[in-house]
Amino acid sequence: MGPHPPAPSRWQRWLLTSAAIYPVITVLAIGTAPILRGLPLPLRLAILVPLTVAVMQWVLTPSLYRRVRDRLTRRTPTGTSQSSLIDPVKNPDATVCPGHVCRTGGEPIPR
Repeated sequence: MGPHPPAPSRWQRWLLTSAAIYPVITVLAIGTAPILRGLPLPLRLAILVPLTVAVMQWVLTPSLYRRVRDRLTRRTPTGTSQSSLIDPVKNPDATVCPGHVCRTGGEPIPR
């Protein structure tokens, strides 16, 4: 088994999770509204939050990451992921130029 691909950056994970969680919460809230209508809001949320987390954890997140893994960890000609090149924690020498991201020395990163 080869090395693991680099993990997506935090902003990429945030964007993917946000895009996935909104429809889950919406469907669960609408679907459970007739059953939970009479309950106080804190109790309704105490039921909806674990359901949402379960759907995200075991259903959506694994399948979404498999579908978009290649785009999230796109490789550059040097063999490093683009996200690690622009991440100042992983690459403190990276600079952001108007319109594109550059390596040290101003060389554009291919997209």
